[in-house]
Amino acid sequence: MNYPSFDEVLQVRELLIGTVRSHWVNDNITSWKWWFLLLSATLPWLLWNHFRDRTRSIELLCYGLMWAVISIILDLIGVNAIFWGYPNKVLPMMLPFFPADLTVIPVTFMFVYQFSTNFTAYIISTVIAAGCFSFIIEPIFIKLKLLTLNNWNHAFSFVGFVLISFFIYGIVNLLKEH
Repeated sequence: MNYPSFDEVLQVRELLIGTVRSHWVNDNITSWKWWFLLLSATLPWLLWNHFRDRTRSIELLCYGLMWAVISIILDLIGVNAIFWGYPNKVLPMMLPFFPADLTVIPVTFMFVYQFSTNFTAYIISTVIAAGCFSFIIEPIFIKLKLLTLNNWNHAFSFVGFVLISFFIYGIVNLLKEH
């Protein structure tokens, strides 16, 4: 079997980059979807800055950063495994899931964490947020052609959101104790 050389891989990547840029210039930036993604990347942080508990900013940012890192890693795996995909990007050289992974998901769950007065409230709020993302927002994004699901379903997303949320809650609370 003849395997591609690294130079051949680079040539394909250059072709891909050119195709992505062309798609972005001719389809993304001229659409309402681009403005929606830009707003999604900025508005949640403005809301968080206004409504956050300023006495817990470091704790909340630590919690949100863990969400962002895990979201990016899992999104990279999911996109590269072709479980799902994102047809539009804010910028051509940026990860297409930037607004979700670095903004919407972490900020939403930072609010869940901030406003939960105990672990029971956290569980309930987490299940509600996970349900909203998985069974309401994902289907809407599919209809709007902002997301495609290939070998994935909304129940997998729901379970993932819940498990990640509990994992991060545990880590942050362990860090707070030390």
